Amino acid sequence: MGVLKSVFSESDFDSRVYQIIKDIIGENNFKEFKDFLYFYRITAEVEKDFLKIKQFSHKEGRWIEIAIFNLKTKKVEKSIDKNEFLKVLQEENNYILSSTEKEIKRVANIVLALLSLIIGALVSLLVINVIK
Repeated sequence: MGVLKSVFSESDFDSRVYQIIKDIIGENNFKEFKDFLYFYRITAEVEKDFLKIKQFSHKEGRWIEIAIFNLKTKKVEKSIDKNEFLKVLQEENNYILSSTEKEIKRVANIVLALLSLIIGALVSLLVINVIK
């Protein structure tokens, strides 16, 4: 069972990606952005012996290469500049927050419309019962 566990832990790309991001931006910044990590569009692909990590930037409308990790040597070969990456993360946070705000407003409008429909139906039933 120990062999299977080590095989699976070596292939755990999610935790590897998060660890690489943590290494790039630092522990304190990682804690700040941790709540948003699941909302970022991050992809990782294995090409030959390299794990290429990219993030989609909604502001620029393209994929930005974050890091290239060598799977054999277990080292980051190339990574984005810390300040540039923090800027991209902040822009994505702003995009996520504005999208969330728009979605909440949309849902609130739907709920209000449904409540209006229900109240209208109740009033019409009341009027029908009073007329009878």
